[in-house]
Amino acid sequence: MEDAEWEFASSPIIHDGVVLVLCDVLENSFIAAFEASTGKELWRTERDEYPGWHTPNIYYDGVKCRVVVNGYKHRGGYDFATGAELWAHRAGTGNSYTASPVASDGKIYVVDDQGRVNVLKAGPEYVLLAENPLGEESMVAPALTDGIIFFRTQNWLMAVSEK
Repeated sequence: MEDAEWEFASSPIIHDGVVLVLCDVLENSFIAAFEASTGKELWRTERDEYPGWHTPNIYYDGVKCRVVVNGYKHRGGYDFATGAELWAHRAGTGNSYTASPVASDGKIYVVDDQGRVNVLKAGPEYVLLAENPLGEESMVAPALTDGIIFFRTQNWLMAVSEK
């Protein structure tokens, strides 16, 4: 991946007065939190990653706020307050660096370019609940609304009920 054509394109997110920035680049990748009102760095956690285009997302483990990220080498969960890595899944995620993870009702949905939807338990450790093939490549984050999850593949828009 030393010859990556593009740099990262993650969007920052703001949650509870904190700006989260994911910077997955060729060297010195990191995720960091900054105080929104002052720009003061609250924490920074190094990541061993390649450039990616996904955006971090927030999920809750009971009352504890967590951050979930996708990545080429691994996906991971971080403590929102401290930046400590809680879990990492490094088992050949391949080109899963494009789609941002989403969370709803105690679950995290992560789509990889091979067209698999990994459903994780929203908790302090990596727990795979299900792996569902979409049938073709997907590079877009799922969208959730009113108990329905939408998936966009190369040729289809799919809607699946959570119930």
